[in-house]
Amino acid sequence: MILCELMVSRVLPVIRRIAAVRLARRMKQKDIAAELGITEAAVSQYLAKRRGSHGAFVEKMVEKSIEKFIDKRMSYAEKICTICRDLRSTGSLCAIHVKRNPSFDARGCRICYSVC
Repeated sequence: MILCELMVSRVLPVIRRIAAVRLARRMKQKDIAAELGITEAAVSQYLAKRRGSHGAFVEKMVEKSIEKFIDKRMSYAEKICTICRDLRSTGSLCAIHVKRNPSFDARGCRICYSVC
């Protein structure tokens, strides 16, 4: 699994679910969908935890990163990119990769540090 596939399949859904849950405290599902650029049905699934639940390990890594940037004034897309860069720079994405694919040898891997 390459880096971007891992991000899209395992991390982005968790980010979206956490964002939907946080936004649901003050917004309607229709507004959350518009804010995140997804459908209302997707928001409903995120809120019901039928989508974006990839285990406590991934969620903990993402939550830690989100907390660093939650109050920054930037668009949702900018926050996603910032969280991705943070997960790569801290080695968290490597940990998620190894957890997902135990045969992956992260020692000496520099892929996360060589992309955008």
